[in-house]
Amino acid sequence: MMNQLCPIDHIKLRSKVYNQVRQFFSSKLILEVETPLLKQYTVTDPYIESLSVKLHDEQWYLQTSPEFSMKSMIAAGIGDVFQICKAFRYDEFSTHHQPEFSMLEWYRCEMNYHDLMAEAVSLLKLLFGNLSVQYASYESIFLSILNINPFEATVPELATVAANHNITLDVDVSEFTISDWQNVLFSYLIEPKLKDSPCTVIYDFPIALSSMAKVNPENLEVAERFEIYLRGIECVNGYAEIERVDDYLKRCRVHNIQRKRMNLPSIQYDHDFTHALQKGMPACSGVALGLDRVIMLLSHSKSIAEVIPRHIVESEQYLEQAVA
Repeated sequence: MMNQLCPIDHIKLRSKVYNQVRQFFSSKLILEVETPLLKQYTVTDPYIESLSVKLHDEQWYLQTSPEFSMKSMIAAGIGDVFQICKAFRYDEFSTHHQPEFSMLEWYRCEMNYHDLMAEAVSLLKLLFGNLSVQYASYESIFLSILNINPFEATVPELATVAANHNITLDVDVSEFTISDWQNVLFSYLIEPKLKDSPCTVIYDFPIALSSMAKVNPENLEVAERFEIYLRGIECVNGYAEIERVDDYLKRCRVHNIQRKRMNLPSIQYDHDFTHALQKGMPACSGVALGLDRVIMLLSHSKSIAEVIPRHIVESEQYLEQAVA
């Protein structure tokens, strides 16, 4: 476990950021809400592992995000909403990851993902000031950096790119799918190239990496999803939301097939959310922002542990340790 110190100035900075966020959404008449951190259901996504607890001989889950609870509110007719909250994932303690973290999530009814992308950039410019922004589709960034089209490449071709760049993995890759190799190449070869850019927006991800994003009706291989990287660090993930219960259940089934292949336990779909979808959900887009990572970058810290008030010190003491 990482025991970096958190100076008081970073705690004050967090308060300032939260105030700026609330003023941003208040000016747009977007309602702040609160949802449960503990539920009987969790996400089926095979790349997200939940933390569970036993309550009265039943298994409950600390929520990995407020997504389904907030979308249930939208299905009930609440309109545009945002939330600042804690989230939990079975993650390592590392530079950019903690099992407990703070996030901002918001949803906009009748707004497409391109407009939500622009709104997310506006919020980041409010927090960071003058921010230079670059835009690239998932396909174009693979072509520009790796000279390969991720939508046309085969498993052997993607594996060859990894081998040519001396990427070695501590797992059996014999059953890797195209999306597995896309993730590897993106993490190892593309993300490091983004460090020189203050802000990079990547959009139109492959459908296999769509999470709960809507399929682009003009290109069924593409999901209406985007991510925003600040100095190469993923800080924002957003997409146009699926609205039909059948689509949600289909994604859950696909996720559990992936889980079985990855030797992970099957996860039951969220019954509360399916009931909400059956009532009908308006077209909307949603986005999540990692607050700890944003505060880490604003404070020029080396790790999010330095902005989480677990071990608090005066700022002068923190600076003395940093210099030493």
